[in-house]
Amino acid sequence: MNRSAQEAVDGKVKKVKAMPEIQLDEILKNAVRSIQLGVEDYETSCVFEEDARAISAARNLYAGVLLLFKYKIATLAVSPDAS
Repeated sequence: MNRSAQEAVDGKVKKVKAMPEIQLDEILKNAVRSIQLGVEDYETSCVFEEDARAISAARNLYAGVLLLFKYKIATLAVSPDAS
């Protein structure tokens, strides 16, 4: 079924929000980049003993891992709606 801004259901018109298409390659690139930034921030925090860098490292590593989970879930979905 072609999803559009409106679709007919039982003779009535129902408004449907357009779902954005998931860009798997972009999610994976962002995950890898976040993890890389986290490692760089961690190394910097160790050398210069900066607490802000350590916090940034944890945040970036956590974000990268979450994006990896999102990527895996999206690859396992049988349809874009299921993801």
